[in-house]
Amino acid sequence: MGTSGMFLKKVSCFNPKRTLKDIKEILNSLNFVYCIDSVSSNENSYHLGINDPVCNSDFCMYIFDNPKIEYLEDDNFSWISPKLYTAILIEDISENEKSVLKILYEYFKLYPDEYFYTEEEWFYDKNDIERIYFENPYDNKWCYNNPKEKKFSQIKCVMQIVDLDASIMDISI
Repeated sequence: MGTSGMFLKKVSCFNPKRTLKDIKEILNSLNFVYCIDSVSSNENSYHLGINDPVCNSDFCMYIFDNPKIEYLEDDNFSWISPKLYTAILIEDISENEKSVLKILYEYFKLYPDEYFYTEEEWFYDKNDIERIYFENPYDNKWCYNNPKEKKFSQIKCVMQIVDLDASIMDISI
């Protein structure tokens, strides 16, 4: 099994039925094929089998019920933002990177203040996903690269070019 990813949502904004409705609309707009089952242990948790016919990819998504108090005590994602909870889990991003990116791009249009966290132990926000989505050429390893380091590298590179330009100007004076 490959890397999994989690949609992180503020606990106060969590509504599994609304999340399911939004995900269904996103999948329909992308022309993905899917089936939905309730998780037998909880009527407000859902399992989705998803197929992207364009990319020929298949993967599973789970939408979870409202968190139980004991799960909130740890506040595992407080280093990103306080009171976040895993609202959606995508199982096995590997070989499905482009399909997952399409979903994330549409999802962040609806929920711009949420996060996508991978087992690589970094997270993506709306700006990261938009940048990756429009990157040319497409990088199918996007979810294995820390988006914050990439931004830093790009900024550092621009700063070096500016420094080089300034040095050239100093020399010519």
